[in-house]
Formats: sequence, structure tokens, C-alpha cells
Amino acid sequence: MSPKVQRVCVWGGPALMGLVFAGLIAAHWFPPPAPGDSAVDTARQYQQHTTGIRIGALLIAAAGTALGPFSATLTAQMKRIEGRGAVLAYLQLCMGALWITGILIPASLWMAAAFDPDRDPEITRALHVAGWLPFVAMVFPLIAAHLSVAAATLGDQRSVPVFARWVGYLNLWMAVLLAPGVLVLFFKTGPFAWNGIFTFWLAASAETAYFLTMFVMLRRAIAQQEAEDADVINH
Repeated sequence: MSPKVQRVCVWGGPALMGLVFAGLIAAHWFPPPAPGDSAVDTARQYQQHTTGIRIGALLIAAAGTALGPFSATLTAQMKRIEGRGAVLAYLQLCMGALWITGILIPASLWMAAAFDPDRDPEITRALHVAGWLPFVAMVFPLIAAHLSVAAATLGDQRSVPVFARWVGYLNLWMAVLLAPGVLVLFFKTGPFAWNGIFTFWLAASAETAYFLTMFVMLRRAIAQQEAEDADVINH
């Protein structure tokens, strides 16, 4: 992937988080709805904010798509570290693809719930919950992606590393911070519910900071690649 193409694709990271938050705000889900809301309360939300939820679901689906270019750029830079084979780079790419489905599927379920908000409230709530649970709980692909970036970065033997060493530790911390998301299956209230501080707010804050940080680091890595390519041509 050429540096020029990478400079465009890397904007997928900031776009991802921006579209997710825009979607949640449009749907009146910021802060998120409570997991313990009754079927009647949930159906009322969909009836009162039908258009907003539809728009929000579309924006969140678009956010999932924005992850693709960003993940591809990260893969290209990781391949510079690993060279031939690049198992960790491809692992990160595969996990990024899985996370895209982890965004698109919940968005599709919310679309289905908002398509006919006057149906049986129990059906609306079932679709609503079926979207929110994987949206927060399916952190396994993300954790694997962060661990692959950490392993590649900390194992970089180049004289001038692609990423600073602290980027590897950042990815290790990200894997730890996302882990509480799996607990949303067991709590409907408190810090481990899907709207809790350790599951939604911590993960959302950490991922926002991460994508902005990696946006900067990837742009530096792309500039480094461009300089190295120029040196090869000149010599």
C-alpha cells in the first residue's frame, strides 16, 4: 500500500469513533439506555425516537465500515516490522474484520427494532438487547488485535522502529481495559452493566484516546516509510 493511500485510509480511525458517538447521540443513547428497562419502556423509546434511532444505527454501521481502511493501514505498517510472513499483521487484520461484524450486526438489529416500533414490545426489547449485548461484550477480537500490535511493536528489531516502544505497552493496557466488557452478560445495573463505568465509559474513553494516538503514530510511520523508500530510490 503506497504512503499516499495510507494517509487517506488512516483517517478511518478518527472517523470510526466520531461516527459511533454521532450515532449514539442521534439515537438518544448517550448515555446508553439502561439494561433493566422494561419491554414497555424500551418500546416507548423506539416509538418516540424512531427516526433518530434509524439514523443512529446507520451512522454506527458506517463507523464499522470506517474501521476497514484504518485496520488495513495498521496491517501495512506492521508488515514493515515483521517482513515476510507477517503473521501478527494478518492476525490484526483478521481481528479487525471480526470487529467490523461486531459493529454491523448490532446496528442491523437496532435497524430491525426501529423498522416497526409499534410491534409487540417484547420483540422490540429482544432486538434491542440482542444489539447492545454484543456491541459491548464482544471484546475478544479487539483484545486479540491489541495483543498482536503489542507483540509486533515490542518485538521490533529494526534500528529505527516503526512504532515507539510505548505503543506496545499502550496496546497491552488496552487489552486489559477492554476485558471487563464480557461481564455485561451478568449485570443489569452497576459498573459492569452495559452502560456501566467499567464496561461502556472506560472502554469508549480508552478506544477514543487509542484511535487518536494511533492516528498520529501511523502518520509518523507512513512518513518514515516514505523517507526510507526515497533513500532506496536515491541509492
